[in-house]
Amino acid sequence: MDILTHTLSGVAAASVVANVSNGKLAHKIKLLVTGAFAGALPDIDVITKWSGFDATFGKWFDLSISGNEAFGAKLWYSHHAFFHSLLASVIFGLLLGLILYAAKSKFKISRSSLLSAIPFVLAFVFGYNMHLLEDMVTPGGGWGGVAYLWPSKVYIGGFGDTWWWNNYDVFLIVSGVVFFNTALLLLGKLRLKRFGAVSILIFVLGFTLGVVQVKNRDFNFNARGTAHKEELSKEIQKEALGENVFYLMEKLDAIIPVAF
Repeated sequence: MDILTHTLSGVAAASVVANVSNGKLAHKIKLLVTGAFAGALPDIDVITKWSGFDATFGKWFDLSISGNEAFGAKLWYSHHAFFHSLLASVIFGLLLGLILYAAKSKFKISRSSLLSAIPFVLAFVFGYNMHLLEDMVTPGGGWGGVAYLWPSKVYIGGFGDTWWWNNYDVFLIVSGVVFFNTALLLLGKLRLKRFGAVSILIFVLGFTLGVVQVKNRDFNFNARGTAHKEELSKEIQKEALGENVFYLMEKLDAIIPVAF
């Protein structure tokens, strides 16, 4: 799925943590930023497609194959491999927590510093895993899913329920969750109360609606011999959203300078 939807999905997941957590508004905004970063981070493995990969990482680590070959392979640093795993989300999440704990505690034992780091770890791990779940429903490509249980060689997903891009309906659902849960954050500060349960409900409803939308496409994008799958994906979107909303999303797509 596209990086914009991944990033917003990380924010959506983090917005639940922010609504449940104590703290000032600035603290909660930092949680949202953490979720956004986590939602985008798994795709750091597309660095193998960088034109300078072979002259830098390939040379430094004496890699036996080119970056382009590694991208579609099943090496630990390939796309959809280690960086698309549950283990990676936990390792990076704990690393973030350790950095935040050390920065606040000044390397001393501190219960308050530990408690303040936990929401960031949760926001990161939840946001990271949203990315992985979204990639499971896209075409298998050369990987057949994502290495969610890495170092296991079993890849999960690659269901082909939806195309890699142009998932405007999913984008709108995720954006709605972000909007309403962010509004709850602001409302909570004005009324001096938290809306954790409502935030969780909004997220669950949005997640469920997203799954229903994706699972009800009338085409499997893993099918062989079918050209113009992206155009077909757009036709599905037009039918799902209606022509007016679809054309508005196409205009937005043309404006945003990333694959969307």
